Amino acid sequence: MLRIIFFFLLIIFLCFFFFNWWNQISLFFLRIFLLSLKRETQHYVTNVSLRLGHDCFIKSLVYLSVWILVLRILGRRKFFFTLSFKRFFLCVSFLNLILFLTFSCLNSLIFFFLFESSLIPTLYLILGWGYKVERVNSGLYILFYTIFGSLPLIVIIVFHFLNFYTLYFDYMYFFQDGLIYFCLMFGFLVKMPIFLVHSWLPKAHVEAPVSGSIILAGVLLKLGGYGILKFIYSIFFVLIKFGFIFICFGLMGGVVSSIMCLRQTDIKSLIAYSSVAHMSLVIRGLFSQNSWGFFFSIWMIIAHGLCSSGLFYLSNINFERCHSRRVYLNKGLIRILPNLRMWWFFFNACNIACPPSLNLLREVGLINSILRWCLWSIICLCLISFLRACYRLYLFSFSQHGSLYSILNCLHGCSLQEFIVLFLHWFPLNVIVLFCELIL
Repeated sequence: MLRIIFFFLLIIFLCFFFFNWWNQISLFFLRIFLLSLKRETQHYVTNVSLRLGHDCFIKSLVYLSVWILVLRILGRRKFFFTLSFKRFFLCVSFLNLILFLTFSCLNSLIFFFLFESSLIPTLYLILGWGYKVERVNSGLYILFYTIFGSLPLIVIIVFHFLNFYTLYFDYMYFFQDGLIYFCLMFGFLVKMPIFLVHSWLPKAHVEAPVSGSIILAGVLLKLGGYGILKFIYSIFFVLIKFGFIFICFGLMGGVVSSIMCLRQTDIKSLIAYSSVAHMSLVIRGLFSQNSWGFFFSIWMIIAHGLCSSGLFYLSNINFERCHSRRVYLNKGLIRILPNLRMWWFFFNACNIACPPSLNLLREVGLINSILRWCLWSIICLCLISFLRACYRLYLFSFSQHGSLYSILNCLHGCSLQEFIVLFLHWFPLNVIVLFCELIL
């Protein structure tokens, strides 16, 4: 565990003295290789040191965070010679270290401070490389929403320590009290986010640069689901009594968020609202109180991280050529960028859960787990699946077909680097499903 942390610190140290784009990318890929040398297939925690440890699930989230951040740096190759790129790389490296420590932490109090520390480099990305003046308002939104949701969480953790004198997740137990249950879950549900406290997410995505959007969708939204998974065994008996409240909110939020996607005119805003609809499915799976909902929620977190980050990168490719994110201006691209149309089709098909993507596997598992909880929920699930196909077809057809906007006559084609980044998003999303026996 310590050698992995020191490797993270080595990359940050090299940012100050021997900064080179190829060297840093090579070290990131070397880190992925070193993480994969030792495979954890057990469900118990190994490599315990300094209140840190990981199992097979935690290691999959570490892989996801490192992979997404590497692809984000790989996609900014042409900005390497600018003065801000070194600060950008340093910010991403610090965020990667914080995420690794958060996913590996075994102490609830340290987990809380690391959980909130990930907000600092994210705000720096939004405020430093955002597009418009409104990025300040979006930064304030994400700051106050997450801090407001996390204040009850720290109170409950301190309250538990004063009563039971332990802060480790394996020894935590909470009373069957609805107020304690709500305070414990509220901070994580805001971070995911659940419907009714989701308004910070579209604002942050629209005003953030593509790097911030990809990191938000690919990694940071997963911290909420991971926090629920860490505390879910401590509140299992309370979950049986009060879990149906959040499942109903998840079902309602999935339908309303899918309807809101159909009326969006901004591509990034549409993808952001679709993330809210997908995270509502994770919430329903986690609170459904069966093993299928638990394990397939984990794999939906990973599948959504790869698919949504690929869609945000595609929207940025369109923005760099059209200088607009409006759906009505990004039309007729099939005539001048036919290769990009293939990637739009691939990622939209994966988002709809077409085979052979990992989204199909997690969709089948989560729908079965929710139907096992209540058969009448099939009405909302059918609506969510139908509306998801509608807004994905709406996005694909509007961006690829129609009359060409006159300013697009001077477009330049896509580079090999952009195709490589898109391929590295799409390839693991469709290859992991081949190892579904290992997953199950």
